[in-house]
Amino acid sequence: QGVRRPVPMAHRPAIWAALAAAAPWTSGGLPVLTTARENAHGLFEVEVEIGTPPQRIWTSIRSASEWLWVPDAEISPDGFASKNSSTAKREDVRGDGASTEALRDTVEIGGCSSTSMPLVLTVGNVSTSFDGGMLGLLVPRKHQDAGFFAKTSDDIGKGSFFAHFWEQHPEVSRSFSLSLGGSNPFLLLGGAEEARVDYLADTYTQRSDLWYTSVRAIGLSKGQTSPSRLWSLDFNEHFPYGSPGLLNSGSPAIEVGSLIFRNLLEVMPGNCHTDLSSLAMSCECSPNTIEEDFPSISLSMEAGSNYRILGLDVGRSVSVCIPPSAYVTPDPSGEGRCRVAVVDGGKNMQRFQAEAIILGMPLFRSAVVVMDVDRGRVGLGAAPGSEAIWGVQPNVCADPKNWWNTGHRFSSMRVTLVLAGTAALLAYVFVGFSPQAEGIRNSLDRLRARLESMTGGGSGGTRLGHSAPGGSASSRRPHDGEQGMQMTERP
Repeated sequence: QGVRRPVPMAHRPAIWAALAAAAPWTSGGLPVLTTARENAHGLFEVEVEIGTPPQRIWTSIRSASEWLWVPDAEISPDGFASKNSSTAKREDVRGDGASTEALRDTVEIGGCSSTSMPLVLTVGNVSTSFDGGMLGLLVPRKHQDAGFFAKTSDDIGKGSFFAHFWEQHPEVSRSFSLSLGGSNPFLLLGGAEEARVDYLADTYTQRSDLWYTSVRAIGLSKGQTSPSRLWSLDFNEHFPYGSPGLLNSGSPAIEVGSLIFRNLLEVMPGNCHTDLSSLAMSCECSPNTIEEDFPSISLSMEAGSNYRILGLDVGRSVSVCIPPSAYVTPDPSGEGRCRVAVVDGGKNMQRFQAEAIILGMPLFRSAVVVMDVDRGRVGLGAAPGSEAIWGVQPNVCADPKNWWNTGHRFSSMRVTLVLAGTAALLAYVFVGFSPQAEGIRNSLDRLRARLESMTGGGSGGTRLGHSAPGGSASSRRPHDGEQGMQMTERP
């Protein structure tokens, strides 16, 4: 069984700071908290201790991976030396045999120790984008393959690092909370306070083990007091359930299809172009005025409380505002340009027969991301430092949703406009042509004549065949140059 060890003295100041930041999020259960830091790749990593005696390894947080990956000490100075651990045990399991090995060893995270935990040791020239290890958060619910650790059919469905963790620590509730945007970033296992979370629709998470959500619309917004919409795309116009948005903490950028990328490239300020090496945007900028020069990225996502009636989407949404500081950084080359963390994903960004989006670190820096493993749903909470009492931060972006072309989504503005227009048309037909409205028409004529007499109005104040106030219709003479026929009464 796993045990809890005292937190080392050197780590306690950071742990206390993270606990203070995490206090509003903890509720019930026994949460496990570990501090995080940003690495050179723009990702966040946490420290784990592996083996006996423990070896400290920094591992990047990967929400789209299942395993704990660590490099071998023989190929990386920050790797794990399995030969120096008395509890390390190699697994005789299938694998490629050339670049990876499967191990089991004692692993401690956030002061919580677990024995005989599965981990993947990279021993060859593996093409990866990380210097240290990777801590996979994914817990498959309908897993068809236990991967490196599949020995028999009984292993199917049991494969993932945190699946084994929760087998040894049932006192920790099965949820993740990632707060990576404040001055004290942290990873929290268990104990997420539901009152602080806006859970999102699980349409796509129920069809995949990955952290998906339904993105209704994406847009660019400028200004905070009275934000204006610079550009937007409403996915509900084409896809009833919106765009599948993958929340991936292992991606340093937001990845969109080529068409969306070109539209964003045209709207962004600063003579932007595509960096061919990374397929990301590069824009002219001044490092001191990034917040003023660049727009915020606004996202509207389908809320978990949303429902449909006979196919009509009632339209409940959760909005997230990604400020420029979360996705624009000065280029280290110092050439007066900035790196914009929006990447061209190509023409085939399709998932679930819809246009997909990968929501990487810019989103994780802008809100607390929560994953409820048991219910298979993703939630968003207020970013550190936000004034929000519950849910996501106060909306300081213009709503990216289209209020007219909404597909099957209910739009209160569209309904109001249609009802008001219909009511006005019916009123015009009734008053202008219905016999029952003769009294209304006469009253309107008298009112108009009275107003014209009070204001010195002209000749248009009486109907044909009626006497004007103060004299007969024949008593009026046309002005010089006036065209028309003078009406006279016949005896």
